[in-house]
Amino acid sequence: MGLYRIPIHPEKVESIPGLMESMGFPIIRTEIQDNGVHYFCVNPKRTRKNWSFWISLESDGAPRFFMCGLSRLSRQIVGSLTFEGVFERSD
Repeated sequence: MGLYRIPIHPEKVESIPGLMESMGFPIIRTEIQDNGVHYFCVNPKRTRKNWSFWISLESDGAPRFFMCGLSRLSRQIVGSLTFEGVFERSD
């Protein structure tokens, strides 16, 4: 299975949970892990299966990354977050 791994603007990290909720994916659970935070969201199209993403916590000063599995739903969410200016552009 593939994985999205996209760098996040440092000032936008805290806004991601609110943006997810405004897009219809409220966060129902978070798990703090050694290398980041794992978020579980309600999936409105599949009520019995949650959609999840991670925000990495690399070493100090390193960029944070938004990570999620590759799927049609993930592509739509990444597109919406890109539109909101959450991700850094790699020109």
